[in-house]
Amino acid sequence: TVVNGGTDPITPQIRVFAWEQNANEDALAPTTALVASPPMAVIPPGQSQTVRLVRVDKARATAEEHYRLLVDEITDRAADATSGVALQLRYSVPVFVRPNARDVANLTLTAEVASDSLRIDASNSGGAHAQVSNISLAYGDGSSVVVGAGLVGYVLPTKNRQWTIALPPEALGRRNPQS
Repeated sequence: TVVNGGTDPITPQIRVFAWEQNANEDALAPTTALVASPPMAVIPPGQSQTVRLVRVDKARATAEEHYRLLVDEITDRAADATSGVALQLRYSVPVFVRPNARDVANLTLTAEVASDSLRIDASNSGGAHAQVSNISLAYGDGSSVVVGAGLVGYVLPTKNRQWTIALPPEALGRRNPQS
């Protein structure tokens, strides 16, 4: 559901892309296997629009399929010209088609602290995506420091990802994290 909490009408454009991960990068490609309906709408202030996703591919899914739903706000160029400010919002929402609920992620994580950052290597050998979030460093004295609050990223089935997270000031200078 796309909600307009503002005071002016909005025009969201909704597009679906196939999503893959290669060489530690997310790659999006046009697809006709999954479609959004409606693909565009005008939503008055305080109103909402339900967007339905339909898998139109006739072939039965045999493994998890991964998509990204991109919602772009189409701006009113006339309004932009009067204010001099053009702000276009984009939301990227992950969408997964899971034909077998018994498929699970099998994630292996390794982490290394180097001077002012934490490098995380993730490998998913399972049949479903893994979500990496809320990263903390734990120390021998029982204390911990959050270094990655919220979503860090996803690892699709049979893929590898790597992230480097800058350490917050409260973690700098501390030594010997346990995880």
